[in-house]
Amino acid sequence: MPVSIIVPTIGRPSCADTISSVANSAAGLGNAEILLVSDGPDEKKHGPQIDAGPVPVRNLLSSKAGPAAARNVGLANAVSDIVLFTDDDCVVPASWCEQMMTAAQNSAAVAGNVLVPRAGNVTCFLDYQGFFQAPPLDGRSVRYLITANAAINRARVPQGLSFDESLRTGGEDVDLSYRIRSLGEHITWMEDSRPVHHVLSDDLEEITGRMRTYGRGSAALSAKGYEGRSLTQSVQRFALMRAGEFEGRRFAELDDSSAKDIFSFYQFTADACYLLGHLEEVARITKDRIIDVDYDALASGWRDIESTLPQLGSAAGLLEQQADMRRLLHAGSLAPSDHVRAAAITLSTCTVLRSPHGRDSRALADDSPPDSEEKRRILEALKPALH
Repeated sequence: MPVSIIVPTIGRPSCADTISSVANSAAGLGNAEILLVSDGPDEKKHGPQIDAGPVPVRNLLSSKAGPAAARNVGLANAVSDIVLFTDDDCVVPASWCEQMMTAAQNSAAVAGNVLVPRAGNVTCFLDYQGFFQAPPLDGRSVRYLITANAAINRARVPQGLSFDESLRTGGEDVDLSYRIRSLGEHITWMEDSRPVHHVLSDDLEEITGRMRTYGRGSAALSAKGYEGRSLTQSVQRFALMRAGEFEGRRFAELDDSSAKDIFSFYQFTADACYLLGHLEEVARITKDRIIDVDYDALASGWRDIESTLPQLGSAAGLLEQQADMRRLLHAGSLAPSDHVRAAAITLSTCTVLRSPHGRDSRALADDSPPDSEEKRRILEALKPALH
């Protein structure tokens, strides 16, 4: 049976490694094709010309920007009903094509494991939290696909089913998944499959930038009628975080106090950026000014705090042993560490201009901007821990 593999690209240097791993996985199938789709007309985002040996690589160009449009170009040109998806910063295992293709023959859609290779604090956090794992619905299926490791059987879905190109800020894979499930189909979970590796840099932007995008995608999905966080809830939540009065993960399952502190800080920044992205997208949709964010100041402040964090080092082995607990133990109230308090103070660089009821955000949570001197004092107190 033929199989088509679609890889959208924004011209990342890692794309060559992605295509090499996909070609290696597909080489033994005898009837496979790789569709490398450049995301938009910007030549800087075009994919490389790659010779993948016996597996043909078709270089295609999407005239529109955005991953949904690029994947749709791939779908329009794919010859097979069985279509596999991965991204241009992923490396797939040798067994990937055969396993996903076999599973897709009996299902409308299939989701597989995605892990982040651990290179430091950031990637260890992302992998531990399972950021790129499809969320479970029950023991054999998931709520939605993560297109870093996904397959669709077009013979099981309506002809012409495609990604919603209006969702340019993210959420297109979630939307497609919900439409597949609305047909009475389920998305099969390949729990025992070897994972695709999502290779990321160990940089704070991998959390903050990604979560801002996810927040914008969430708002766009809410605008389409999917259940999600309301504007009122987002403003209230952000006001509480800005005031240092919030709930979050304790990471109580971890014995290592440094790991708890590190992960609490990263979880706070992830939650905050998700909310900022959500508020930004609501403002774009409603054509209203809701929030002003100085992202340069925010990033600079959080990097200053991050620089005082210890490196996990040997704790990474502990986290590996306890990874199966990560979905089971979530916190009620979080007693914030100094790193999290400092991160909350940094949010004072963001200003909510309008709440849903026309009040300043301070009226929602009494969140008078924290004193920058307090942040300086906290950072000074943290620095000796590095020596």
